[in-house]
Amino acid sequence: MLNMLVIMENIDLGIKLINYISENDKNVRLYSFCNNYEKAINILTTKSIDFIVLEVNLKNSFGINILKYLMAKRITRYHNSIILLSSKIISNSAFIYEYVNQKSNLNDIIKSINRITKFKLHSKNTNVINKIISELSCLNYDLSLIGTKYLIEVITEIYLKKNYLGDNLKNNIYSILATRYNKSINTIYGDIKHATKNMYERCNKEYIKEYFGFEIYRKPKITEIIFKIIYKIK
Repeated sequence: MLNMLVIMENIDLGIKLINYISENDKNVRLYSFCNNYEKAINILTTKSIDFIVLEVNLKNSFGINILKYLMAKRITRYHNSIILLSSKIISNSAFIYEYVNQKSNLNDIIKSINRITKFKLHSKNTNVINKIISELSCLNYDLSLIGTKYLIEVITEIYLKKNYLGDNLKNNIYSILATRYNKSINTIYGDIKHATKNMYERCNKEYIKEYFGFEIYRKPKITEIIFKIIYKIK
C-alpha cells in the first residue's frame, strides 16, 4: 500500500479527495492532510511517504517553498513523486510527476493519482528508479534537468515492458510521456537530447569510454544509454 500526503488549502476539495480514495482505492492510504509548512516538512523528512498531492498557491507561499526545500536538500526519494496542483507550470523539477490544473475538477486529480499509483507500485516492486538514478549519476547527468527526469521515466517504461525490443522508440515510449505531460514527442526527445549533451560536456570521457565499451572517445547515443542502463540494472 502507498502512503499519500495531501498538502492543500482547499479543504472541501481535500475532503472529497480523501473520501474517494478511502472508498475506492485499496492501494493508497492517506497518511496525512495538512496545510502547515512545518508539519509537512516534518512528515516528508521523517516518515515514509510514497507520493504527494501538493497545491502550490497556498497562503504564505509555503506550497512552492516545500518544493524548493526538497530540491535544495536533494531528497531524491521524492523524484517523480509530486502531483502539483497549479494554475501554471512553475518548475520542471525532477520531483514533479505531473501537473494538474488547479481549476480542474476532482476527477482530473483522481486520474492523476491513478497514474502515479500504477507508476509507483511498479517502481516499488522493482526498485528500478533508484537504480536508474544511480547509473545516470555515475555518468554525471544533471538530475535537476527536465530531460534527465524524462530519461529516467523512459528507461523505467522500457524496463517494465520487459520484452520491448526498442523498435519505434518515439511512438511507443516517448508518446507515453508526451501524453502524461501534455507535451509533443519532439519536446520530450529534445529535452532528453539536451540533458545528454550537458552530461557529455561535464563527464569524465575516459569513464564514458569504459562504461560503454567504446574503442574511441565519443558521445553515446540516447538509445545506447537507455539499453546499457537496462542491461546493467537487471
